[in-house]
Amino acid sequence: MDTKPSREVYGVGELTLDIGLHLLTRAGEVVPLPPKTFELFAELVRRAPGAVRRQELVDGVWPNEIVNDEALTQRVLLLRRALGDDPKKPQYIASVPRWGYRIVAPVRRVPATERPSCEEASRFVVLHGDRLIALPEGETVIGRDTEAGVSIDSLRISRRHARIAISGGRATLEDLGSKNGTQLNGTPITGPTELSDGDKIGIGPEVLVFSVRDRMGTTLTDSP
Repeated sequence: MDTKPSREVYGVGELTLDIGLHLLTRAGEVVPLPPKTFELFAELVRRAPGAVRRQELVDGVWPNEIVNDEALTQRVLLLRRALGDDPKKPQYIASVPRWGYRIVAPVRRVPATERPSCEEASRFVVLHGDRLIALPEGETVIGRDTEAGVSIDSLRISRRHARIAISGGRATLEDLGSKNGTQLNGTPITGPTELSDGDKIGIGPEVLVFSVRDRMGTTLTDSP
């Protein structure tokens, strides 16, 4: 019997938000968002159509950090830019004066039968612990920086430790001059190195598993 929890996938206007895959797409194309910006959008979508207080958003997105109100304002600005949303005529995020923000686009929970096209947009993913993170076209930085595409909270990891570049259907791994180096399947890398399905990426003391998904969104190396 399958006991896995159902994934949170939402349709938000013309966007599809897959919280489990940390993936936002529009018409099958990935809309890249930094981690905290993604978390902010996810929090607003989960609470739609209600308005969310600014302090509730700060507490939800930065639960263990001390940040000022300006951090939220800047994060909303980045989110609006990524979505192409005009704050004067919002299609997605509206300001609620002296209160917070709310989603104005229609939001619905997407059933599993409608998800293949969403998952197909992210052919490459990495697994870190219980996090499954989609890798969009272009470069994804791995590091301690909270703005890294794959952010890992460890003092033994550099702020910008390594990066994975996706181009032309291929993925390559490169160390970014990190203090403790980057390993691929136990061997330190010295330059850009092509990745294959199932490769284990060592980032300091942490291990990520790189995976290639087939057109229906399942990994090519399914675990028994």
